[in-house]
This record gives sequence, structure tokens and C-alpha cells, in this order.
Amino acid sequence: MDTLDDLHALARSFDSPIVLLCLGKKLLSHGSDAFAVRDQARAKGDGAYRDESALIYTMADSKIGPRGSSRYTRGRLRYRIRYINWNAAEADEYLEKLRAQGFDAEYDERPASRELAAWRLTPPDLFLIDLTRLPSHGREMGVAIRNSKNLRTVPLVFLDGEPEKVERVKHVLPDAVFVASAKLIPAVKRALREGPVKQPVRPAAMMNRYGNRTVAQKVGIEPQTAVALWEAPGKVEQIFEGLPEGVRWVEPDDECAALAVFFARDEVSLKEAFRLAWRYSHIKKIWVARQKAAPGKKRAAAVSETSMRETGLAMGFVDYKVCALSDEWSGLLFARKKE
Repeated sequence: MDTLDDLHALARSFDSPIVLLCLGKKLLSHGSDAFAVRDQARAKGDGAYRDESALIYTMADSKIGPRGSSRYTRGRLRYRIRYINWNAAEADEYLEKLRAQGFDAEYDERPASRELAAWRLTPPDLFLIDLTRLPSHGREMGVAIRNSKNLRTVPLVFLDGEPEKVERVKHVLPDAVFVASAKLIPAVKRALREGPVKQPVRPAAMMNRYGNRTVAQKVGIEPQTAVALWEAPGKVEQIFEGLPEGVRWVEPDDECAALAVFFARDEVSLKEAFRLAWRYSHIKKIWVARQKAAPGKKRAAAVSETSMRETGLAMGFVDYKVCALSDEWSGLLFARKKE
């Protein structure tokens, strides 16, 4: 292959979209294992693969074009950066900065398991996670990335965030890069030059990190407080075993309650739970619990996590924490969206 045009012609000779790994103008590997070939070579210290000339070319027709197209810089494919920010309105500024530097910046507002599966197939060169909004989500996304075999060596860069919450993320992911927005571009370039993380930390999953805490502690029930309950099952005392002293269960309209736990058995009660939470402004934090699918049953749960998030978002709430309340119930913690 003498030119990039030859590379394009070769790519189009395949029947389906693939990826090619090239070093200079030499074809080294093709297919889904191209990423593994590159990363294994880098991990062994092969310096050639740490240079920009060791490229992954995505050969879907929608993503390739002639020399000088938006995916090329000086005849080379741009570095792919996956940017994660839980507020789309704030993302544009940083996407523009990254693209102005020649990076191929891709964006996700609310990534879930489906996006994580796609990243495993075609890993980016770097993950950039914004901690300005929902830092606990950003932390757990970093944990999920580091616990994925195909993703754990991809550099992690965390952007901004409140100092106290950034420290919590550093405690879990000490080998990630943490940077303020003013120094974003130099930090990203340095992380890309250093390449894949050689011995990435593999933190424990959230449930294991907090396994010794009671459900009441995980939910945030404090001593001598009022907690609003709605549609609670009869065995609610068993769910919140180990309650602190002086806790009172009250109705949602009781202004003493800043924390609420609402139980949704179906989509109708799910919407009603959010309507109640919106009506009573004294409720600052609302746990919405759903019944899990019965073990061994093929029938799906009546209310899914995705449905909870989408319904809450449509009604002015955003989730930022998950907790297994019992073998039967799982909850998401919501707060009102900031204007």
C-alpha cells in the first residue's frame, strides 16, 4: 500500500465494516482483534506502537473519506476520545476544544450498559469523564471501565469537580489523571503520549466496597429524623433492618421529612411517585424502589431501571445513586434537576 487511497480501496474490498491496524503503510491485522494486537504490542513495550503511526482505522463507509477529511490530521487518523458529561448543555464547550486540537471527540450524556458493550468492541484511545455533575456516576463509570478486560488499559482523565468529591474518586481510582479545565488539553496530550496504562488499578464494585454498611446507612437515614414512606410493603421494617434510634415513618405531606422512600410496583405507581415528590417541595431526596424480576423467572420486572431514569428525567428529577434494598427491592436515589 503506497497511499491512503490504497488503504481505502483495501477496506472497501471487504464485505462488512471492519477495522484495520496499520503501522505506517503496512497492514498488520484486521477484524475485531486489531485493537487487541495493538494493545498487546504496546503492553510489551514495542515503541513503534506508541507512536501515532500505529493506527486503528475504522472502516465503516460512514467513517472514512479521502485524504483531508475530518477524520485525518496530517494524513493520520485522529485519536478517539470518549467524553462523558451528564449535562449535554455543558458538553459543547469541551467538545469544541478537543476537536480544535485535532482529536476525534465522541460524546455520551447518560451512558449505560449498552454503550459500555459498544466501547468494548471499539475502545477509544482515552476516556474523559466530567465530575462537575453527578460525580458518583463518573466514579462508577470509571470503575466499570477498569473492570472491563477490553477497556481497563485505556487512560482515564477526570475533569473538574468539587475538591471533596474529587478526593473520593482519587481514593477509588488513584492512577487516573485529574485535571482542571484550564489545563485539559496538555493533560490529554500527555496521557495519549504515555499510552495504555501498564498496571491499571481494578477497584472493587460498588456493592463490595460498601458491603458492611446497613441498608439504612446506604439510604442515608439519620438518627432522630422523619422519613416519608409511600406504598411501602408490609415488611418494611425488615428491609431497613438496623434503623438508627428515633427514626419516624411519616406521610409524604409531612414537612418534617426531607428524605422519602417511595415503592413503585408498576409504571402507573412510578409516575405517581414522581408526582408526589414534585408536589411536596420539602422532600429533597427521593428513593424510588422497584421490584426485581423473580429469580428463575423469564418474565421481566414490571419496572426497569431504564424506565425509572427516563420517567424521572421527564418529570424533573435526575438519579445519582443506586442501592439494593433487599433481595426483592432495588432503589435509585433522585433529586430535582438544577435549572
